[in-house]
Amino acid sequence: MCVVRSNAFKRQFTKAPADVKRSAHKALRLLATNLQHPSLRAKIIDETRRICQARVSQSWRIYFRIEHDAFILLVLRRHK
Repeated sequence: MCVVRSNAFKRQFTKAPADVKRSAHKALRLLATNLQHPSLRAKIIDETRRICQARVSQSWRIYFRIEHDAFILLVLRRHK
């Protein structure tokens, strides 16, 4: 699967702290190779809009959609 970053994701990634960027890179590698990897804890959070969430760290998440053979990265943000 290929990974496509939205402009919003790119902006948020640029502003993220260095440790979050490192963790996000690791999560993206796992996402591209094994969506079911336990550390991602990937799940569908909105079935209507087909939005999924994957864990970057305890307090950061990546929100994405799966379209055909691509992961469309929507946002990177803090988790409540």
